Amino acid sequence: MTMMCLPRCQISLFRILLLVVLVLPVAAAGAASFIPPGETVTVYTEYPGPEGAVSSPGRTWILRGIAEKDPDRAGWAAFSAGADEPFCTVRRSAVGDSVRIAMTGPGRQAESDNGLLLLPGYPAPCSVLPADQAESERFYDEKRSAGGRVFVRRYRVFWQDISLEEANSSGWLQAPPSTDAAVSPSEKTGDATAPPLRMLTAVDDDNATVVRQLWREGDHWWIYEETPFKRSWRVE
Repeated sequence: MTMMCLPRCQISLFRILLLVVLVLPVAAAGAASFIPPGETVTVYTEYPGPEGAVSSPGRTWILRGIAEKDPDRAGWAAFSAGADEPFCTVRRSAVGDSVRIAMTGPGRQAESDNGLLLLPGYPAPCSVLPADQAESERFYDEKRSAGGRVFVRRYRVFWQDISLEEANSSGWLQAPPSTDAAVSPSEKTGDATAPPLRMLTAVDDDNATVVRQLWREGDHWWIYEETPFKRSWRVE
């Protein structure tokens, strides 16, 4: 009786272990690119005008992780420096095999169901790129409805390894002086022990860059972000 049950038990145990192996990386990856509850990240953003000239003073943003009761949800709120109320909030939740992201802020609401949210012109740093993307290159579709029709736009998201020297020379690690806060570099220049850097880029159908973010390996937030409308540095 026992010997006849063993093969079935072993198969069931194997299925459980396989499920755990498959699910755990997804759960862990789902936490990437979102600030842990109670923790904060400071970001300095400047808004270049035509031909790279700064058209308006830069702004300092305080991004604060939001505590969620549901372990499948994560979120953060963006505060303008010195403000008591959030400028906008971004939340992500796992719904079956999809990852839903929703942003709510003044004058704009946006959402997606594929883990990619592109808001290149929004003043606060609210774009979400799939920092946990395992593939070096992947395509994402953005669907929007208007006039009873559904319009689809495709984006290509890809990784590139970046050397510390390139990041330094490109100005991605050193934020410019702020008018309302002391800004320090996000990375020790020339530090050979610093974690590897990767640039995550989203381009549109015309191969034009929409958003790109520089990440340190194993980090939960980018250290530099650039869009056609603004540049942001993480301040530490």
